Amino acid sequence: MLMGLDLTPADLARAIGLQQGSISGWFGKGKPTKMISGDNLVATARFLRTSAEYIMTGDGATAIASQPVGLDLGKLSTVLAVVEGAVKDSRKAVPVEFKARMIQRVYESQHALTADSASAVQAALAGLLETLGTD
Repeated sequence: MLMGLDLTPADLARAIGLQQGSISGWFGKGKPTKMISGDNLVATARFLRTSAEYIMTGDGATAIASQPVGLDLGKLSTVLAVVEGAVKDSRKAVPVEFKARMIQRVYESQHALTADSASAVQAALAGLLETLGTD
């Protein structure tokens, strides 16, 4: 378990796109970590819904407030389908954090997704995913 949550180091590794061995030393026996790079620290804090300060020192809030409510669920469902379609078409292994960022950017940039705009977004995302070096 990580930080009292029902999560394993393997869950964290998958979520932020690293091998489990890469994160094995980050969470010691009650001691704050000093062995995590900045980008991995930010990704880990987001995944664990806490602050980077808490991970590094044990001080500060243990949990960050959730995102504000008010999302358009219909639009979010469409955006999710568009992003998942692009990922599937690319046949790439895309880390969850990267997918989440794509979903956020598409959701925030599109006022309304029509069939044509959804196809265009999906094609653009598929093209972007083709440039990734992942399998």
